[in-house]
Amino acid sequence: MKPDEISREEWPLYSALERNTLSFRIIKVENWAPDRCRPDRQRDFLYVLYITDTATGDEVARAFLNQNGLLSGWTIAPGEDEDASHAALYRESAAPRLEEALGQAHARFGVKGSRAQYVTTWGNPECPLPSPCVAFQAAGKHYLFRTGDLVELSSGNRSYTGAEIAATRSRLSEVSGSVNPEKEWLVSIADDHWVLATRVKPLH
Repeated sequence: MKPDEISREEWPLYSALERNTLSFRIIKVENWAPDRCRPDRQRDFLYVLYITDTATGDEVARAFLNQNGLLSGWTIAPGEDEDASHAALYRESAAPRLEEALGQAHARFGVKGSRAQYVTTWGNPECPLPSPCVAFQAAGKHYLFRTGDLVELSSGNRSYTGAEIAATRSRLSEVSGSVNPEKEWLVSIADDHWVLATRVKPLH
């Protein structure tokens, strides 16, 4: 590809590639979304690849890989001349390192967790693949952490048929609205199973 064929958005990635200053961070993400058990494609887990320019320290792209290692999609980081709020949201959506997430949960909520892993889910809080949540255990309970929020997952679950969640976002909203949104939410844990999630209050 010639330099004059590179779009403005793609230029930071191209420049880092030319300078050989790309670095990669790969995380494995457990798939708790309803499409985990698709008969035509195994999706027990996926990968997110964060691509950074070491010369500037900036993330330049994000790629998503299926369980078989094939590329399923990618995004280009917003440029400095784009909407500042959008660029900030993009940066904040990057998954924290697991030890950092556990430290934040302990400091903010007093919950000392272990056995942390990245997960992508449907429901509330929604954890899309580009910005997965961190699931962990603490004192025999299970939690989901995302961007400063922490929810405790119930031990029981309720099931919905594949047709019910087959999926449109409008149906997902109906499912999420079937419980009291002020007190509890629903989070998918694969196939047709959903669990109640209760928001944990911060220490202060």
